[in-house]
Amino acid sequence: TKIMGRTPHEVLLLQRLQAAQHLLITSNLSIGTIAQRTGFSSQAYMTYVFKKSMGESPSQYKKQMSLKWLEG
Repeated sequence: TKIMGRTPHEVLLLQRLQAAQHLLITSNLSIGTIAQRTGFSSQAYMTYVFKKSMGESPSQYKKQMSLKWLEG
């Protein structure tokens, strides 16, 4: 915690969120499958953590990033 400025749990959640973001953008996997593959205990918990951290749900994030990609 002193070195990273975060607890080990926060670091782990951040890594899981980054992996989930990547899969949301680059795959057509369901949010439930992404939650499972990135180590979250459930889709509901991933959605909760994602929204708390990112300010939007995983589905909103995926939609917004898809629109940005299409706009170039």
